[in-house]
Amino acid sequence: MGPIILAVLGVVLIAFVVLAWSRGGEVPTQRVEKTIPLPAAASGTAGPDTALPEG
Repeated sequence: MGPIILAVLGVVLIAFVVLAWSRGGEVPTQRVEKTIPLPAAASGTAGPDTALPEG
């Protein structure tokens, strides 16, 4: 029973290596920077405290 398990593990390992080789290995990715549009309320130049009257 032991040699059968080792043979199965060997076949699985070889199949995994062949699959990884056929995919071409790790493909490098590029960093993508996206701009997130702000809501209309946050786009004003005045801060939240400047709109309140003092006192």
